[in-house]
Amino acid sequence: EETTLPPTWSPVYLPVCGLDNLTYANIDALVLHNENTDSGIEVQYEGECMNPTGSCLGVDVGFWKDAVCASNGRTYPSVTAVADMRRFGQCLDVLHDGGCTVEEVRERMKTRAEICELARNFYEYNPVCGNDDISYANPYIMLCFRPNVEEKYMGECDCPEHKACQAAVDIDSGAMECPGPVCGSDGLTYTSIHHLDCAKINDKHLFLLHEGPCSPADNPCVSMPPVDDGGSPVCGSDGVTYVNSYAIWCMQRKEDPYLRFFHDGPCFRRCVECSCNLSCPAV
Repeated sequence: EETTLPPTWSPVYLPVCGLDNLTYANIDALVLHNENTDSGIEVQYEGECMNPTGSCLGVDVGFWKDAVCASNGRTYPSVTAVADMRRFGQCLDVLHDGGCTVEEVRERMKTRAEICELARNFYEYNPVCGNDDISYANPYIMLCFRPNVEEKYMGECDCPEHKACQAAVDIDSGAMECPGPVCGSDGLTYTSIHHLDCAKINDKHLFLLHEGPCSPADNPCVSMPPVDDGGSPVCGSDGVTYVNSYAIWCMQRKEDPYLRFFHDGPCFRRCVECSCNLSCPAV
């Protein structure tokens, strides 16, 4: 099946700031906005518009609100929080969307005393289901107070996503009747709604389009709404920032089947390449 991009659609997030002081996802988005509104807004400068506080991070406050795991083994409430830490000299990288796993914390914390210090003094809601079927508020608490317990999976015990994964396994093994295929927003047909819900663990933006197999019209390159604003940038596993999740799904179909959602917001440069300069560039 041939996959083509809409004529007014560019998947990569290369923001520009318009003379209206609004950020557009890329030059194509600004052009489309001008066509849709019969206006003639021009580019003021490349990059996101400066926020009122004068931040030059390229990651504005308050937009990306979901937790991410950072390279120090700590879970931060958003990509913006990691950007703030980098701004003030801590060279952190985002490992992935969602909280750090028990193994990631164990690998990055040098001693149990360090882990227990965080368990006692740092509140973090990043639940873990232990193999004792008890939910722990975060990996620090489990590793400090129950060091012999192993991670069963991340998330509270009996959470819906893991129930869905178990149902998917039962369907695949023939232990459970399959309710029928469904079409996901990534344009892929899933064996059942349980398989789709299980896949959401790795891509929280995934959702049900409809029951039954996907059709050519469900191809995300075709079904994606036009972007004529700042988009909803997401970082792909290839280190490229895309205008939204549809763009990643489209590129999966068009160029790289192994491309995956990494985290909300723009990708960061690796910290070894980052000068962590506090000064803003000249405009």
